[in-house]
Amino acid sequence: MYPKSLNEITDGAAKARMAIERRIVKRAVKDLIEAGFTLSVYDGENESAKTSTDYKLLHDALMETDEDFVNVWENGKRIGWVRFTYGNDGYDVISDYTVNLEDALKSVNDFADTLDGDV
Repeated sequence: MYPKSLNEITDGAAKARMAIERRIVKRAVKDLIEAGFTLSVYDGENESAKTSTDYKLLHDALMETDEDFVNVWENGKRIGWVRFTYGNDGYDVISDYTVNLEDALKSVNDFADTLDGDV
């Protein structure tokens, strides 16, 4: 399970990586909501925070497992997804997404590119 508090982590490199992952995930979720989408979180077993724009609800559902899929909804129809994979280098936490979300994720991808090599 991914720790909810970075204070639980004693390894400096792991703590830095997790902090970067959190910043990117937070920004991606906010960018998608601001683009007008509704989101849900699928952790590989369960879908939580079903079709929500409530950032806190979504945030609390994320980072509970090694990877999450954020399903992206528009007008009640699932139109895409973003896959977050945790535990690699941090800046690469967005491991894949559907191409139709490229514009909505441009800002967070540019941000992640600036962090490449910071861990």
